[in-house]
Amino acid sequence: MKMNELKSATKPATRRLLEELEQHRGFVDRHIGTSESDQREMLKTLGYPSRAALIDAVVPPSIRSREPLPLFGSVRRACRRCGVREPLQWTH
Repeated sequence: MKMNELKSATKPATRRLLEELEQHRGFVDRHIGTSESDQREMLKTLGYPSRAALIDAVVPPSIRSREPLPLFGSVRRACRRCGVREPLQWTH
């Protein structure tokens, strides 16, 4: 089959509206995360009573830190560099 035969054999492309191409629900599902019931079902399927138990089982102790990450100071320094006097009040 030659290239010109291929073009005539296929349907012409139809233009779709941007609204038809956008997948808002997919974005939300990927970025918002799972619901509590989804998490319970996942944990039950995997055989763990909690997320903490799952994490304990899969993250090697040699790389696991149980201390909170000291991010607030870093955020404050970055804000000062960018000219922001005081970042929003965060609880940490």
